[in-house]
Amino acid sequence: MNIPKGFQANIIKPHGRSHAAFLLIYFKTEKINDRLSIERIRGWVKKMGKEYITSHQYQCTNSREFKKNNNTQEFIYTLALSYTGYEKLGISSVFIPEEFAFVVGMHARKEALQDYMGASKIEERYIKSPRIGDKVHSRIDAILMIAHEDKNLIKEEVAKIKIQPEFKDAVFYHFIEYGFNKKATTGIGSTISPLGFSDGHSNKRSASEAFETVALLEKYPSGVPFKSYGSYFVFRKTAVNDTGFKIMVEKLAKETGGDKDFAAALLMGRFKDGTPLILSSKPEKVHVWTRNKKDLPFDYDEDRQGNKCPIHAHIRAVNPRKGGPFPSPIIRRSMNFSPIKPNTEGDKDPNEQYCKSDKRISGLFFMSYQKSIERQFEALLKNMKHNKDAIAYRPNLSPQAVPVTIKFPKQYGKRKRTSSHEIGGNCLTHFRGGEYFFAPSITFLKNIDKFPIATP
Repeated sequence: MNIPKGFQANIIKPHGRSHAAFLLIYFKTEKINDRLSIERIRGWVKKMGKEYITSHQYQCTNSREFKKNNNTQEFIYTLALSYTGYEKLGISSVFIPEEFAFVVGMHARKEALQDYMGASKIEERYIKSPRIGDKVHSRIDAILMIAHEDKNLIKEEVAKIKIQPEFKDAVFYHFIEYGFNKKATTGIGSTISPLGFSDGHSNKRSASEAFETVALLEKYPSGVPFKSYGSYFVFRKTAVNDTGFKIMVEKLAKETGGDKDFAAALLMGRFKDGTPLILSSKPEKVHVWTRNKKDLPFDYDEDRQGNKCPIHAHIRAVNPRKGGPFPSPIIRRSMNFSPIKPNTEGDKDPNEQYCKSDKRISGLFFMSYQKSIERQFEALLKNMKHNKDAIAYRPNLSPQAVPVTIKFPKQYGKRKRTSSHEIGGNCLTHFRGGEYFFAPSITFLKNIDKFPIATP
């Protein structure tokens, strides 16, 4: 199918760049419906839509030219708004995406998301503007991504954006996160996760399948002749305890023959090269478990007891594939993060003040696109809890929760089990902050002034 014009980049296809900066923005306003503030914010948003934000079509064109002529890959820009971002743009609730989780925001969905670590682990800048005495700016309003192969060029581009008069007029406070992709050299995954696994396998689908998974029709005022689509966007910063994972692997390997690769696969559900555990007891050559650069279709119907792939293995716990070999019902676009070193110009590590207790925290910027946050993204986390995900399980909402123990197959395909292994105690993942957004079409951004300013 032809993807509608104006659909943003990095949704149907990953941006393919090694580095990205994320500007998390609080818009400047004294109060909701402040007309002068609204006009300034709209001015910056419209400028971004007209001059910067990358469409899916342009991304595809640039990608083809790069492959054919080895042209330089260009910047990829995307922009998404939270519910409060729409409000500060003066958009009536009639025209704002209306799903409840999006309206109330990520931090109001603590129980559904099992983010029980509390404010001691969540970075303040994700919850409210850190400016002293500020009470108006309580949720992040927008997220701007700038992706490129050269991280130094990204920093230069960020600096140019920040000195624009429109940016200064519209933005009260912002902070920057930097993500990177470690590109995979084996399997069919495009990147390597913080735990060292080839990632991105479940994202392999056609453009039409991807569009149906994520696209939501936007609403316009009567008489405005546009038909365009956007998508809900989830952004979560999650610290990953890779040392704790290695300890789990070593303990499990002692009971399963000493093979650490197999023990790690029991926890993840795939070997590090991407080979699904349900299909093989060892890593296989790509042609054995793929077709047309996609996973061979698989489910767990013939392994109901988890003798091959444990029920608690991460990819099975999150997506049990009941009723057929369905891929993940979201489009993941995650990137890794780690503290960056100051450069010669004295730039400080943006994570520095948040690393005092965790030294050099590293982990994952989990990002996904979907048509529904509640029915797609949050449903996966409910699976994770119900099936006791060996890697990301949360016992309950208390940091003093008693850990859960589970057993694994001692041999591939056999019923005999190991002794009990603890999960959910010293958790492997810690939520540091995030928000629910909606990535509107470029058509919406360019025509923001077509919307009447909402009255209180």
